[in-house]
Amino acid sequence: MIENRYSNLGIALFGGLIFAAFGFFTLLNQTLIGTVAQSIKVKGDVVLANEFPVYIIHDAPACVQNYTSTKQTFAMQAINKAISKPITLEYSEKDIDLKLGLTPQALHDILIPSAKDSNVPFILDKGAFASLVKPIKEKLDKTTKLEINGKVKTVPDRELSLDSLEFKLMLALINRLNGKDIKSINMNSSLIELPSTNGELADKYIEVDKSQQRLYAWENGRVVKNFVISTGLSGPTYSGMFRIKNHIKNPWSSVANVWTPYWMAFTYNSDAGAWLGFHELPYWDGPNGEKIRRPFDTLGKPVTGGCIQLDIGDAKNLYDWAEDGMLVFVHE
Repeated sequence: MIENRYSNLGIALFGGLIFAAFGFFTLLNQTLIGTVAQSIKVKGDVVLANEFPVYIIHDAPACVQNYTSTKQTFAMQAINKAISKPITLEYSEKDIDLKLGLTPQALHDILIPSAKDSNVPFILDKGAFASLVKPIKEKLDKTTKLEINGKVKTVPDRELSLDSLEFKLMLALINRLNGKDIKSINMNSSLIELPSTNGELADKYIEVDKSQQRLYAWENGRVVKNFVISTGLSGPTYSGMFRIKNHIKNPWSSVANVWTPYWMAFTYNSDAGAWLGFHELPYWDGPNGEKIRRPFDTLGKPVTGGCIQLDIGDAKNLYDWAEDGMLVFVHE
């Protein structure tokens, strides 16, 4: 009755093949869902992993008895399957197109068989991996020179996150064990933009990075808010140290003829005869009284007359957090 119930799984193991297939299948199956079964037992002719029926076998007790002691052998089998083909690390942005091919031998050199009591078939040698990707990391990591309080410092601007890349590689290898043909890994999302200060300017302050089109809100030495913004295109967003002058819920800009919700002024443009400030995506009134708002896709690139615009929700978040007199540091 049990055999008929599970025969649609199509797995029947016999004789000496039972042992190897059971261990490898169980390791593979449980690794892919995140944990190795804590309980492996046999009920009749059915193997149960954490009370879940895996498949029907003959001579099951012998398989279960030898499973743990041979786990490292299965780890080697898993590694051999995972590294059977090369994997290419790729990064593409505008005119930049970088690739780093990881050969089967290179993959072999950075993978270590797990210990017998581990939850995964293999682990990554972090030091070896860092050395392997060092050439491409050096090309993608970026620093910038910044003047802070009269001193010029070289500070980080972005870096390739090895933790993120390691995760992607391990996921790709596990997917290979699941039968997927993974040929490449995109590194774009592993490139992390960084603030240029480290929280040293004040207990609370705002850092605006024009090169990143990003705002960092600092409090007690850590970034507590991180927003995509837009700075000046038709007029400049000045670099330097400023202070928030005021909070106005939704003033009208007679210069741009738009409403600017959650306004906070921080400096004055004497050439334009106008204050520059933080505000939400501006809008104007349509012929029927409807709000016509500046498009959302203008965020993340210079587009304003010198103000710093934020997304809906982000502007209010910053408005509620910031205080009049708070330091604002704007840099390239």
